Amino acid sequence: MKSLLSSILFLFCLSSFGQVSSFDELEFEMDSTSGTYKANGKNYIIIKSKRGNSGLTKTAQADAVLAAEITEIVLVYSETEPSDIAEREEANRERWENLLMTYPELFQFSTTYKNVCQCKNNGDAEAFKKSQGFYVYVNGDVPKVEETKEVIAAPVIATTVVKSTQSETPAAAKTTNAEVAPPVTNETKAPVKAAVAVGTAAAAVATPAKVTPAKEVEKEKTEEAPMVVATEEETPVVDKTAVAKAPLKKKPVVAA
Repeated sequence: MKSLLSSILFLFCLSSFGQVSSFDELEFEMDSTSGTYKANGKNYIIIKSKRGNSGLTKTAQADAVLAAEITEIVLVYSETEPSDIAEREEANRERWENLLMTYPELFQFSTTYKNVCQCKNNGDAEAFKKSQGFYVYVNGDVPKVEETKEVIAAPVIATTVVKSTQSETPAAAKTTNAEVAPPVTNETKAPVKAAVAVGTAAAAVATPAKVTPAKEVEKEKTEEAPMVVATEEETPVVDKTAVAKAPLKKKPVVAA
């Protein structure tokens, strides 16, 4: 009983979703146009085709119609050079196999398949390229899919905030300030003066001394010597009147 139910379920899935397992099982209708392809109706989505054997890129629109009834799939391709005809069969086979590899659910029991060539020698290849791909027609309205845009986050710049703590004492603060800008003292001035003196001495050594004759040296010394004026010290003046008025000492009277 279980095997019978499983076989019925398997047949139901094949009839609902697909009967095709390879490209060789597909039957195509052929058509061509000298201009760009115009879609037949409004209920369809476009899946970009690609050559090679790596499959197609999945899209949200294609994922939304996997559960819908697919009535027709049309492959639109372009040929603008005569040599393109030689590669038509191989190129279209790769395109259909990529779609079959990525979305096998689109190949349903009642789906028809069609190839439409935009064929024009020296035609506008760029204009043809915009309308190329698989046109997947759906029975009913196409489910709406909200387009998600990639949001690029702005770079976050880490900032470090230094906060002062209350545990820091005034003495520690003064010590920190003293370390940053030490006060100028006589001890700090001394090395500076010594450095200046050394620099002056080095400059004096580097500059050759001017030799002058002995007579000119004596003359310069005589002219540069400052004039010294000798001043007499004031001698104290003794008041003679005060000396005269001083009482004379009396001699003691001796008895006879």
